[in-house]
Amino acid sequence: MRLFEPETELRKARKACNLTQAKLARRTGYSRETISRIESGQRKMSRAFRDILLREEVLGKHLPQEAGLGDAPGGWRNYRCYLARWIGKRSMADVAQAVGISISSVRKFERAEATPRGIVESRHSTKYGDISEAYAKALGFDGVDDADAYLGAKDITPWLKRIARIRGTEDRLKAARMPEPDY
Repeated sequence: MRLFEPETELRKARKACNLTQAKLARRTGYSRETISRIESGQRKMSRAFRDILLREEVLGKHLPQEAGLGDAPGGWRNYRCYLARWIGKRSMADVAQAVGISISSVRKFERAEATPRGIVESRHSTKYGDISEAYAKALGFDGVDDADAYLGAKDITPWLKRIARIRGTEDRLKAARMPEPDY
């Protein structure tokens, strides 16, 4: 059982906007049937679909923070890790090689489908601090403590800006949907 169900959040956000599945389908370009399957858990939500949902004119104001449905319990460390990797313009292959695991393992972790050893210290880890030193450094953090602070922060923009500045990828900050600080 997952700690956080994006499908439930989609349904809540859609209803908060007073949208039917058909109206949301027209806004997103996906079929009503696809939206129904996602909301019922019969189909997994793709990253492309999430990106469309996050647009302000679609559901962006009503979804939890962070391009993927948010600052949810525990499991969203995976998305934050993906975002740090993407901002730093590191490929999955780069990270996999630095950590000593397969590209498939990196992909599965970022999609919250698996918790591979090498990325985390223990397969059963549920707390942020279990990210391995090698993985933290591969993403562009100074170490585990720096990555832990990033993963637990309400406002992650300072870390992403630092990674972008170091890697020379400031253009990616503009393209990323940055979460609003929760002050």
